[in-house]
Amino acid sequence: MFQFAARPCSRRREGVVRVRFRTNRAGRMVEAAIVEGAGYASLDREALAALRRAQPLPGIPGNGPEPLDVTVPIEFLLARKAGAFADARSALAPTGISGRN
Repeated sequence: MFQFAARPCSRRREGVVRVRFRTNRAGRMVEAAIVEGAGYASLDREALAALRRAQPLPGIPGNGPEPLDVTVPIEFLLARKAGAFADARSALAPTGISGRN
């Protein structure tokens, strides 16, 4: 589960950060970059920090390309009501995974 950064949360910031990262066969991220920022540097930094905390990522299957480049959106939402937390968690799930050499 992602942990929302205290500073953006206290400032009531929300947004989507698209990040591209490269992993090796063992699931270690070897580089990462912001493809499209959320408009708030604090959310952009937190998206990269969340990727670092998520390591090791799942490894690349036996005959998969190495390194593997992946681009995903990370959405930061503030819960608006009791029970909205489940909706926010599901919104963090990657929706646009694409792999390429």
